[in-house]
Amino acid sequence: MKEMTKKQFAEIICKKFSLKGITPSSFVYVLNCMLIGIVMVKVPGKNAYKLYFSIYPLWMSNLKECLDMPLFQQPILNNKNMDIYLPENMTEYGVDFVLHQCQKQVPFIPARNIPFNDIVAFLHRILKNSTFAGNFVLKMKVYRLIYSIALICNDFKTAESVYKTISQSIDQWDDAIFQYWYGDKKPYLNQQQEYDSNKIILQTNLQINLQNPKICKVPKYTFSS
Repeated sequence: MKEMTKKQFAEIICKKFSLKGITPSSFVYVLNCMLIGIVMVKVPGKNAYKLYFSIYPLWMSNLKECLDMPLFQQPILNNKNMDIYLPENMTEYGVDFVLHQCQKQVPFIPARNIPFNDIVAFLHRILKNSTFAGNFVLKMKVYRLIYSIALICNDFKTAESVYKTISQSIDQWDDAIFQYWYGDKKPYLNQQQEYDSNKIILQTNLQINLQNPKICKVPKYTFSS
């Protein structure tokens, strides 16, 4: 059975889903203010990769900060609901199976225009997942996604709803862990209410990052109505 390299796999996944490699392991497209796509992660101690459906912001202060950590990441699973391990000596059959699972599990590939409401509804569904039930750090990442997308798109009602949800839950969350990620709770909440100034910062950063040479080469799509 014919084997293929990681580079060949990258070419195939980009062609099939209309993505672009922004790093040797990240294959994405721009959807309005985000990078959406598939990321390969080398598994420590194994000659294999895991694949993740990932969403990165494009509104941080610079592109490096945007790419440092996805705000949402979900592993691609096999038919037994377990993480897929794609071996380094991948076969055509193995690659075809992985691509099928990606298309089956990722609602936003191949790359295309996506309704704003579909993205927000998807993120709200994710928050109900059992993985997030006891992990406010993961919840906060998704809240930040919804809040930031909403402000960039001038949807103040959704941003205010996210603020309200956080403010009602924040006292239950560990102070030290919250401070490590976001600083003191009260100043954080106060800052989240600065909707107009936050919108300007997010939109300004987005426009700068969209002009980055790396991002200029990535396929671009928008929120459809």
